[in-house]
Amino acid sequence: MKKALLVVGITAGVWMACDQEVTNPQPGIPVPRFVAAAADTAVEERGIDAVPEEDAIFLQWHHNPELAGFQLFRRFEGEKNFSLVAVLTARDSSFFDRVPTDLRCYYFLRGLDEEERMGAPSDTVDYMLLAKAFDLQVTPGEPLLFSWSTGLMRPAFYLLRLHEESSGTPVWIGRMAPGYQGTRESTPYNSDGRAALPRLQSGVLYRWRLDCVGAAARTGSESAWQRFTLY
Repeated sequence: MKKALLVVGITAGVWMACDQEVTNPQPGIPVPRFVAAAADTAVEERGIDAVPEEDAIFLQWHHNPELAGFQLFRRFEGEKNFSLVAVLTARDSSFFDRVPTDLRCYYFLRGLDEEERMGAPSDTVDYMLLAKAFDLQVTPGEPLLFSWSTGLMRPAFYLLRLHEESSGTPVWIGRMAPGYQGTRESTPYNSDGRAALPRLQSGVLYRWRLDCVGAAARTGSESAWQRFTLY
Protein backbone atom coordinates (compact mmCIF):
# COMPACT_ATOMS: atom_id res chain seq x y z
CA MET A 1 0.00 0.00 0.00
CA LYS A 2 2.87 2.39 0.81
CA LYS A 3 4.32 1.84 -2.64
CA ALA A 4 0.95 2.49 -4.32
CA LEU A 5 0.47 5.71 -2.38
CA LEU A 6 3.96 6.81 -3.29
CA VAL A 7 3.27 6.26 -6.98
CA VAL A 8 0.03 8.24 -6.84
CA GLY A 9 1.63 11.10 -4.93
CA ILE A 10 4.53 11.44 -7.29
CA THR A 11 2.68 11.06 -10.55
CA ALA A 12 -0.08 13.42 -9.48
CA GLY A 13 2.06 16.13 -7.96
CA VAL A 14 5.82 16.14 -7.89
CA TRP A 15 6.61 14.65 -11.29
CA MET A 16 6.45 17.44 -13.85
CA ALA A 17 8.94 16.48 -16.60
CA CYS A 18 10.78 13.49 -18.06
CA ASP A 19 14.08 15.12 -18.90
CA GLN A 20 16.63 15.14 -16.07
CA GLU A 21 17.71 18.69 -16.96
CA VAL A 22 14.19 20.09 -16.51
CA THR A 23 13.31 19.30 -12.86
CA ASN A 24 15.46 21.16 -10.35
CA PRO A 25 16.92 18.89 -7.65
CA GLN A 26 16.37 19.65 -3.98
CA PRO A 27 19.65 20.22 -2.09
CA GLY A 28 20.58 17.86 0.72
CA ILE A 29 18.90 14.76 -0.72
CA PRO A 30 21.47 11.96 -1.24
CA VAL A 31 22.24 10.93 -4.81
CA PRO A 32 21.58 7.20 -5.45
CA ARG A 33 24.49 5.04 -6.62
CA PHE A 34 24.20 2.12 -9.01
CA VAL A 35 26.11 -1.07 -8.19
CA ALA A 36 29.07 -1.32 -10.55
CA ALA A 37 28.56 -3.96 -13.24
CA ALA A 38 30.68 -7.09 -12.91
CA ALA A 39 32.79 -8.38 -15.79
CA ASP A 40 30.98 -10.72 -18.19
CA THR A 41 33.17 -13.62 -17.01
CA ALA A 42 32.88 -12.89 -13.27
CA VAL A 43 31.71 -15.71 -10.99
CA GLU A 44 29.52 -13.32 -8.97
CA GLU A 45 27.11 -11.46 -11.24
CA ARG A 46 26.05 -7.99 -10.10
CA GLY A 47 25.10 -4.58 -11.43
CA ILE A 48 23.33 -3.88 -14.70
CA ASP A 49 22.98 -7.10 -16.70
CA ALA A 50 20.74 -9.34 -18.78
CA VAL A 51 18.62 -11.97 -16.99
CA PRO A 52 17.82 -15.60 -17.85
CA GLU A 53 14.09 -15.45 -17.17
CA GLU A 54 13.00 -13.08 -19.95
CA ASP A 55 14.07 -10.26 -22.25
CA ALA A 56 14.74 -7.78 -19.48
CA ILE A 57 17.56 -5.69 -18.06
CA PHE A 58 18.43 -6.08 -14.39
CA LEU A 59 19.35 -2.86 -12.56
CA GLN A 60 20.84 -2.76 -9.07
CA TRP A 61 21.70 0.10 -6.73
CA HIS A 62 23.00 0.60 -3.21
CA HIS A 63 20.56 0.90 -0.34
CA ASN A 64 20.55 4.30 1.34
CA PRO A 65 18.71 4.66 4.70
CA GLU A 66 18.43 8.42 4.18
CA LEU A 67 16.14 8.00 1.17
CA ALA A 68 12.40 7.28 1.30
CA GLY A 69 12.19 6.07 -2.30
CA PHE A 70 13.51 6.27 -5.82
CA GLN A 71 12.46 7.27 -9.30
CA LEU A 72 13.93 5.29 -12.21
CA PHE A 73 14.21 6.90 -15.64
CA ARG A 74 15.02 5.36 -19.03
CA ARG A 75 15.92 6.60 -22.49
CA PHE A 76 16.15 4.39 -25.56
CA GLU A 77 18.98 5.01 -28.01
CA GLY A 78 17.82 7.60 -30.55
CA GLU A 79 15.44 9.32 -28.11
CA LYS A 80 16.17 12.77 -26.73
CA ASN A 81 14.44 12.69 -23.36
CA PHE A 82 14.28 10.29 -20.46
CA SER A 83 10.92 8.87 -19.33
CA LEU A 84 9.83 7.81 -15.87
CA VAL A 85 9.84 3.99 -15.70
CA ALA A 86 9.07 3.26 -12.05
CA VAL A 87 8.63 4.79 -8.61
CA LEU A 88 10.18 2.53 -5.99
CA THR A 89 10.25 2.32 -2.22
CA ALA A 90 13.22 2.62 0.13
CA ARG A 91 13.23 -1.19 0.45
CA ASP A 92 13.85 -1.64 -3.29
CA SER A 93 17.42 -2.03 -4.50
CA SER A 94 16.85 -3.65 -7.89
CA PHE A 95 14.48 -3.60 -10.85
CA PHE A 96 13.75 -5.74 -13.93
CA ASP A 97 12.98 -3.67 -17.02
CA ARG A 98 11.39 -5.56 -19.95
CA VAL A 99 12.73 -4.00 -23.14
CA PRO A 100 13.28 -4.93 -26.81
CA THR A 101 16.51 -6.55 -27.97
CA ASP A 102 19.12 -4.75 -30.09
CA LEU A 103 18.26 -1.35 -28.63
CA ARG A 104 20.59 0.30 -26.11
CA CYS A 105 18.85 1.59 -22.99
CA TYR A 106 20.12 4.35 -20.69
CA TYR A 107 19.05 4.74 -17.04
CA PHE A 108 19.43 7.07 -14.10
CA LEU A 109 17.91 7.24 -10.60
CA ARG A 110 16.71 10.09 -8.42
CA GLY A 111 16.26 9.79 -4.67
CA LEU A 112 13.12 10.91 -2.81
CA ASP A 113 12.91 12.21 0.75
CA GLU A 114 9.99 11.74 3.16
CA GLU A 115 8.24 14.75 1.61
CA GLU A 116 8.60 13.18 -1.87
CA ARG A 117 11.05 15.83 -3.03
CA MET A 118 13.57 14.71 -5.65
CA GLY A 119 17.34 14.93 -5.38
CA ALA A 120 19.93 15.23 -8.12
CA PRO A 121 20.17 12.47 -10.75
CA SER A 122 22.61 9.60 -10.36
CA ASP A 123 25.24 8.65 -12.89
CA THR A 124 23.79 7.14 -16.08
CA VAL A 125 24.23 3.43 -16.85
CA ASP A 126 23.42 1.62 -20.08
CA TYR A 127 22.86 -1.87 -21.51
CA MET A 128 21.70 -3.49 -24.77
CA LEU A 129 20.03 -6.89 -24.91
CA LEU A 130 20.90 -9.40 -27.61
CA ALA A 131 18.68 -12.27 -28.77
CA LYS A 132 18.92 -15.28 -26.46
CA ALA A 133 20.41 -18.63 -27.38
CA PHE A 134 17.72 -21.33 -27.44
CA ASP A 135 17.17 -25.09 -27.79
CA LEU A 136 19.95 -25.91 -25.32
CA GLN A 137 20.83 -29.62 -25.26
CA VAL A 138 23.33 -31.91 -23.53
CA THR A 139 24.54 -35.05 -25.34
CA PRO A 140 26.14 -37.66 -23.03
CA GLY A 141 29.38 -39.27 -24.11
CA GLU A 142 33.11 -38.79 -24.10
CA PRO A 143 33.33 -35.90 -24.35
CA LEU A 144 30.06 -34.57 -23.01
CA LEU A 145 28.67 -32.15 -25.63
CA PHE A 146 26.73 -28.93 -25.04
CA SER A 147 24.83 -27.48 -28.00
CA TRP A 148 22.49 -24.55 -28.68
CA SER A 149 20.91 -22.53 -31.45
CA THR A 150 21.20 -18.83 -32.23
CA GLY A 151 19.85 -16.37 -34.74
CA LEU A 152 21.78 -15.22 -37.78
CA MET A 153 23.49 -12.42 -35.83
CA ARG A 154 26.50 -13.78 -33.93
CA PRO A 155 27.83 -12.33 -30.64
CA ALA A 156 31.50 -11.58 -30.05
CA PHE A 157 31.73 -14.71 -27.91
CA TYR A 158 29.69 -17.23 -25.92
CA LEU A 159 29.97 -17.87 -22.20
CA LEU A 160 28.78 -21.24 -20.89
CA ARG A 161 27.98 -21.24 -17.17
CA LEU A 162 27.71 -24.66 -15.51
CA HIS A 163 26.81 -24.99 -11.81
CA GLU A 164 26.05 -27.78 -9.38
CA GLU A 165 22.35 -27.34 -8.69
CA SER A 166 22.15 -28.12 -4.97
CA SER A 167 25.08 -25.96 -3.82
CA GLY A 168 25.16 -23.43 -6.65
CA THR A 169 28.91 -24.00 -6.93
CA PRO A 170 30.31 -23.02 -10.33
CA VAL A 171 31.86 -26.00 -12.12
CA TRP A 172 32.81 -24.36 -15.40
CA ILE A 173 32.63 -20.89 -16.93
CA GLY A 174 33.80 -21.55 -20.47
CA ARG A 175 34.36 -18.93 -23.15
CA MET A 176 33.91 -19.89 -26.83
CA ALA A 177 34.14 -18.01 -30.11
CA PRO A 178 31.18 -18.37 -32.51
CA GLY A 179 31.56 -20.88 -35.33
CA TYR A 180 29.84 -18.90 -38.12
CA GLN A 181 28.67 -22.15 -39.73
CA GLY A 182 24.89 -22.17 -39.55
CA THR A 183 22.72 -21.42 -36.54
CA ARG A 184 23.66 -24.50 -34.45
CA GLU A 185 26.67 -24.24 -32.15
CA SER A 186 28.33 -26.72 -29.79
CA THR A 187 31.29 -27.25 -27.48
CA PRO A 188 32.62 -30.24 -25.54
CA TYR A 189 32.79 -30.02 -21.76
CA ASN A 190 35.94 -28.31 -20.48
CA SER A 191 37.05 -27.34 -23.97
CA ASP A 192 39.29 -24.61 -22.52
CA GLY A 193 40.69 -26.74 -19.66
CA ARG A 194 39.37 -24.35 -17.00
CA ALA A 195 36.63 -26.53 -15.44
CA ALA A 196 36.83 -27.32 -11.72
CA LEU A 197 36.23 -31.04 -12.40
CA PRO A 198 37.94 -33.17 -15.07
CA ARG A 199 34.59 -34.87 -15.63
CA LEU A 200 31.09 -34.44 -14.25
CA GLN A 201 29.82 -36.85 -11.60
CA SER A 202 27.02 -39.36 -12.17
CA GLY A 203 23.80 -38.85 -10.22
CA VAL A 204 24.47 -35.16 -9.57
CA LEU A 205 21.99 -32.54 -10.77
CA TYR A 206 23.63 -29.72 -12.76
CA ARG A 207 22.28 -26.56 -14.35
CA TRP A 208 23.73 -24.62 -17.26
CA ARG A 209 22.99 -21.64 -19.45
CA LEU A 210 24.53 -19.98 -22.47
CA ASP A 211 25.31 -16.25 -22.47
CA CYS A 212 25.82 -14.28 -25.67
CA VAL A 213 28.26 -11.41 -25.17
CA GLY A 214 28.46 -8.53 -27.66
CA ALA A 215 31.54 -6.70 -28.86
CA ALA A 216 30.44 -3.46 -27.20
CA ALA A 217 30.54 -3.15 -23.41
CA ARG A 218 27.35 -4.00 -21.52
CA THR A 219 25.80 -5.89 -24.44
CA GLY A 220 24.50 -9.44 -24.16
CA SER A 221 21.86 -11.99 -23.26
CA GLU A 222 21.43 -14.97 -20.95
CA SER A 223 19.51 -18.10 -21.92
CA ALA A 224 17.10 -19.81 -19.55
CA TRP A 225 18.79 -22.27 -17.18
CA GLN A 226 18.64 -25.93 -18.22
CA ARG A 227 19.11 -28.87 -15.84
CA PHE A 228 20.46 -32.38 -16.37
CA THR A 229 21.81 -35.41 -14.54
CA LEU A 230 24.27 -37.97 -15.93
CA TYR A 231 23.74 -41.68 -15.27
